[in-house]
Amino acid sequence: MSPQDFIHKEFVLDSSVFLSAFDKNDSGRDSVRFFLEEVQKRGFTAVMPMHGWFEVLCTWNRMKQQNVFDPPEFGDAQTYPFKLIHIDEDFIKRYGNIMDLPYIKGGDHIFLVYAKVNDIPLVTRDKKLFQVARESKTRVFMPEEYLKLIGVGSKIFP
Repeated sequence: MSPQDFIHKEFVLDSSVFLSAFDKNDSGRDSVRFFLEEVQKRGFTAVMPMHGWFEVLCTWNRMKQQNVFDPPEFGDAQTYPFKLIHIDEDFIKRYGNIMDLPYIKGGDHIFLVYAKVNDIPLVTRDKKLFQVARESKTRVFMPEEYLKLIGVGSKIFP
């Protein structure tokens, strides 16, 4: 199986990746901004379960209070093309009983189970989520790994 067999036009975007683009003190800020711009330019769709959006909003409030909020050129999440997944009764029926995964906190479990059930890649910077996703045989990538997979290299991601 070649790396191209793993490319999907949709990927689950963990909020940890998106939030890094807005934190002026985050060491990965520039590389994450590059990642978000490249996948968008190449027609990929970032999928995020709705609870992730609230994680983003709450963290933005904290960043603003700490004076580290620094929005990238694309502005904010409202201008970045997400596909938000609503957590409703149908969602709970489809994903709510997937419990044969290693333990991880509830919010991360939602990202993981959505990627696993739909067999689409999960992109995260969260080391614990990355580890649990690998253990559960879910395709998971750090942003730089995903860019390499889709054939993007740069000075930021050699």
